[in-house]
Amino acid sequence: MTVTRLQVATGKDTGFLSTVTATLAALTNPSLIILAWLGEGASATVTATTPTDTAGHTYTQISGANIDVSATFDLEIWYTQNTSTTAHNAITITDNLAGADGMLIAEEWTGLAAASIVDSWATGGNATPGSVATTAVMTTTNANDLLWSSFAFSTTTATLTAGAGYSNLTAIADGFTTFGVQSQVVSATGGYVAWGGNHVSESWAINVVSIQAAAGAVAVSHYFSSMGLGT
Repeated sequence: MTVTRLQVATGKDTGFLSTVTATLAALTNPSLIILAWLGEGASATVTATTPTDTAGHTYTQISGANIDVSATFDLEIWYTQNTSTTAHNAITITDNLAGADGMLIAEEWTGLAAASIVDSWATGGNATPGSVATTAVMTTTNANDLLWSSFAFSTTTATLTAGAGYSNLTAIADGFTTFGVQSQVVSATGGYVAWGGNHVSESWAINVVSIQAAAGAVAVSHYFSSMGLGT
């Protein structure tokens, strides 16, 4: 069994409409859906309500990975175990303020554990420009993990690049912010960080989570998205 990214979907709200949707194509059973949501341009109180989708999944937030940069970003990661082969799956998130902009990137993966999947997490953020976007050190306890990271910069002109060791970059932008996700699979426990590029002149937020691979899932293959601004 391989740890494989099957597909990516993105969505953005640029009209302060509060709701953002991303639609995945036909799902594989079993799989894991993991998503990053960015709420922006409001205040430290902007958060996501629990995601819903047309397949009827129940989503769990990795709350330790939340990172809030006051008046700029709220960055969150959610996931659900999929046991459906529905023809498509539209995922919708609404913010709590009913008026903030938001963006959403969702991915479907196979080869990951079916229970107790979250190993560890780390975050980083800076409302004052002048530093490189990076998380604190995340110490993993499981050897074979998917490291999945999302990050954002308060600019629409940044060309995002994956951090050292990461690939599978998907990037999107709206009128205020550039937002991306990246990932890598590791095969040893240790301390890991996620980097978000060298845009030191911007405010930023970044997080990373480690997801346990299924037993025996060591080899890696990837679906590469051509969407967005990244390469």
